[in-house]
Amino acid sequence: MTNEELEKIRKKFKELQEKRTAILKLGEEIKLLEQNPTVKKYLELVELYEKNTLGKMDEFGKKTDEDLLHSSLCSVRINETNNIYVYIGTFQKNYECDIEHGSPDYRVNKNDPNADYRIYRNLELMAYQDAYEIEVQIDDCEKFEQEHIVIYPKKTSLYNQFFLKTRDEFFKTSVYESQEKALERILDIKNK
Repeated sequence: MTNEELEKIRKKFKELQEKRTAILKLGEEIKLLEQNPTVKKYLELVELYEKNTLGKMDEFGKKTDEDLLHSSLCSVRINETNNIYVYIGTFQKNYECDIEHGSPDYRVNKNDPNADYRIYRNLELMAYQDAYEIEVQIDDCEKFEQEHIVIYPKKTSLYNQFFLKTRDEFFKTSVYESQEKALERILDIKNK
């Protein structure tokens, strides 16, 4: 190695020694502070705080009540008890096969004579549950709608947003007031 290289190594070695000395000094100061009862309490609180927020100290504190409600809903497997569905659309089957994109069916007018089925979403169930979305053949729709509470969105282009908004309102009212009150509001929406 050249003298220049050796000097660089020595300089780096000295920097690392100084850094180690500084870290060791910090460690000693930390140990001294940890003996202080106020600092001990502080460290316990920080540990508890991080444990309860999964290490995301700032994120959890910024969550809104709606965020907390959504998290609560996702943590509980809900059983459908109110028989409430939201109409999502009427469809006609597309029998063409596109290997790359699949075979999407066509959304058609609710009363289209060529329609094959309608889709309804259960207001109480989450997307990962089996009966969340139900496909009902056109011939069975009248019977289905007589046996269930079905809510139709006013604006036909916003089915999904209407469903999400209605579901959020249902659960929010159920949690803050009562499920009976939430059901009343849903029936008001249905009857408008």
